[in-house]
Amino acid sequence: MKKIIECPMEIKAIGDTGTFSGYASIFGNVDSGGDIMERGAFKEFHKTRDGKVLILYQHSSRDPIGKADVKQDDKGLHFDGQLVMEDSIARKAYVGMKAGTIDAMSFGFDILPGGATITEAGIRKVNAVK
Repeated sequence: MKKIIECPMEIKAIGDTGTFSGYASIFGNVDSGGDIMERGAFKEFHKTRDGKVLILYQHSSRDPIGKADVKQDDKGLHFDGQLVMEDSIARKAYVGMKAGTIDAMSFGFDILPGGATITEAGIRKVNAVK
């Protein structure tokens, strides 16, 4: 079952050409879904033929608005994205990101077999997702 998590977007930079970078998930904190993503949790990614991850608008596979290089580091899930600025929906997202009215992002994931445990407090610690 795919789960979608919304989290504050930590954008490190946004350029006039539609490039942006930051973190989609930070390891070790409780996210809006009540989960803790553990270091190294991102095992697999749905990638395009060129090895990038599609950026979707509102999780709609009908509305891809760009692509991103995605990798996990010691802090979390880092991305370097590129919006397709000729696309009106991507341009709308860009304007919102630049103005700060879009300040969160979400990503969908499936927990791999054995990829999570529940603490006594009821928090799910996630250590293996696709």
